[in-house]
Amino acid sequence: MKKVGVFAAGQIGRNLSVMFSGLGLDVVLFSRNKEKTKKEIMLNIKIAKKLNHNLKLDEYSLLITDDISELKNCDLVVEAVNENLDVKRACLSSISNVVNENTIISSTTSTKSITELANS
Repeated sequence: MKKVGVFAAGQIGRNLSVMFSGLGLDVVLFSRNKEKTKKEIMLNIKIAKKLNHNLKLDEYSLLITDDISELKNCDLVVEAVNENLDVKRACLSSISNVVNENTIISSTTSTKSITELANS
């Protein structure tokens, strides 16, 4: 695995993006508000550097985009939107429409049935 996409730039999405990037993966973070996310991600990076010195955050490769098609060539895409079933379904559908057939799509859901999400 070389390239990871994260769909949504809330706290979980930003933390996942920083972690994946710090592990040496290329990361595409989809955000509806690129400028706000660019500012917020710097705080996530600062905190991650303090908490885990093994992450390679000085060499990170992190693209923040509002263009969902940037997720196209990712090996893995993680959906990280809020716990609203309709929102998750819409996001997973949008992701499915742009990624290739070999892309693994996952969810950060903790309260929704992953089987129900997969069947939507």
